[in-house]
Amino acid sequence: MGELVKKESELIADIDLNQIGIESEKALNIQSSFLPEFEKYKSYQGSYKEIIKKEITPEVEKEAKELKNRLVKVRTAINRVHTSEKAYYLAASKFIDALKRKLQEPGKLMEADLKEISEYSKRKEEERLSKLQSERESQLSAFVEDVEGRDLCSMEEDVWEAYLSMQKKKHEEKLEAERKEQERLAEEQRIKDLHNERKESILDLWSLATEEEKSSNFGETSESDWNKLFKDLKSRKKKQDDKLKKAKQEKEKLLKQQKQKDELRSNRNKKLGQARRFAEFEGDISDLTSEKFEEVLLIAQDAMNKNLEERRKAAELEEELMRKQEEQKRLEEAAKALKNKSESEQLSHWINTFSLGNPPIENEKAELIQEKFRLFIKWSKEQIK
Repeated sequence: MGELVKKESELIADIDLNQIGIESEKALNIQSSFLPEFEKYKSYQGSYKEIIKKEITPEVEKEAKELKNRLVKVRTAINRVHTSEKAYYLAASKFIDALKRKLQEPGKLMEADLKEISEYSKRKEEERLSKLQSERESQLSAFVEDVEGRDLCSMEEDVWEAYLSMQKKKHEEKLEAERKEQERLAEEQRIKDLHNERKESILDLWSLATEEEKSSNFGETSESDWNKLFKDLKSRKKKQDDKLKKAKQEKEKLLKQQKQKDELRSNRNKKLGQARRFAEFEGDISDLTSEKFEEVLLIAQDAMNKNLEERRKAAELEEELMRKQEEQKRLEEAAKALKNKSESEQLSHWINTFSLGNPPIENEKAELIQEKFRLFIKWSKEQIK
């Protein structure tokens, strides 16, 4: 709490009066109202020091509570003194402000009247310049958008006329440039619209056009050149249709086989369910043997369950890692055991590892390659029977 010393002619607390801006005598006068309560605070210091050194017991708790209540009463009394003293000086401050206003009021009225007389000529000149500024701003606004902020009233008449003429010329030149720009844009739009219209008319033939033809601006192409291009594209389309018709027959032959493969893929993906993203295998899932798929399914479901378990029990990560290592060891032992099998079994296992993978795009060529690969696998298996 700090050690405070009471003296009738000195402050009881370390306060910089110069920083606050109050005389020492006035400060001591205010302080005298607080001294009685301060004495009470001082009288309680001995009891306070004794209590805080004691071991806490029910009796000590009671003593502390009683002393705290006394201190609260002193603090409340100081608040009342503070409110009373502050109210007095606030009222005094309001009186001083009112007295100042009353004393200054006659002088301010006389100052205002004399200012009105002394600045008469200046005010008239300002009114003339303001009117001239407004008139010139009105004339200039016909040619310039932002007329505000320009010092127009200070210009001599010949200077003003030359300035206004120059702005008018710039405005007319701007309008002419805008007119030409609008004509240019209109022509560009006409060419663009014609290009889009012609391009839209050959969208079904677009894939048959050359890169050079595709990069052409059809809006700038003459009518005869456009008609020739359109006729050529139609001819190319007919040749393409004939070729596709021939390929369709072969495609239909492969579709039946592909349908069986798609159904197998769909069934296996359904069987995998949510474990699909955990499945690890090469190529298309429909290319896996039943035994291999069951192994993939088992591993995927196991991986999914492990994933859920890992999120729930992060602390068991080390144990999960050991289980995976054991699984890897089992797979390695299975691979070693395969070497002891017959040549036919090893070749069969090897063929089952063949995988084409998913095609980067889906089209007829990709489907044909996949079918040829399936037939190759079938042929390979027949060679080792």
